Amino acid sequence: MPNVLAHNYVTDVVMRTATPNLALGSVLPDFAGMYRDYEGERVDIRRISPTLDLGIYLHRRTDQVFDAQPEKLKITTGLADHLSAAGISRRTARLSAHLLADMMLDGALAEQSEPLTAFETLAEYVLDEESALHEGKFPHGFTRFIEDYFDRSVLANYSDPEKLAQITQRRLAKRAGVDPARAKNTINYEQLPTLVEVIDIHADRVRRLGLTALTRTIRLLEHSMDSGVPA
Repeated sequence: MPNVLAHNYVTDVVMRTATPNLALGSVLPDFAGMYRDYEGERVDIRRISPTLDLGIYLHRRTDQVFDAQPEKLKITTGLADHLSAAGISRRTARLSAHLLADMMLDGALAEQSEPLTAFETLAEYVLDEESALHEGKFPHGFTRFIEDYFDRSVLANYSDPEKLAQITQRRLAKRAGVDPARAKNTINYEQLPTLVEVIDIHADRVRRLGLTALTRTIRLLEHSMDSGVPA
């Protein structure tokens, strides 16, 4: 799962309200991935503080549990098959499907009060300098990248098929710019209307399946924390 809202919400629920660094740690892997794709730089986010490391661990476990849910495969397969049938290369269709699955889940959660409140609290931690992000332990560019994400209030984009298509196209293009081996895994501007149409057709299905998978993921992680047994 780049879905900052979903990861933050899961951590907030499972940990019964996340502290600033725990909340930040739970979303750092996504920001590190986006920063690598957009800026071509890798940032080491590990071993900065135990609380951040716990948040990062929860991020990884959330991904593992969520990705194991049958609904996740249904979402990505449905999107990828439709995009491929519409003329987008199979590899690009799969990459697009995984990006879209994450962003569209955040779009669905942004319509619910509890996830949105947790996200707004995370934004306060980041923008009001309450977390380790402002202790000089990360590159300045990475810190500004995260701050800009919250300054731009991007969540509304994740419910808009045209914005989702543009973000997907741009993310794949940035990856190709950083890694020439990925040059074929892009969407050209002529294909954007097709991508918009597919997103629109699948929106309700992705929302329903994604929220079902996330609810089960939270339940499994809560059980894991309560019992001390990995989910």
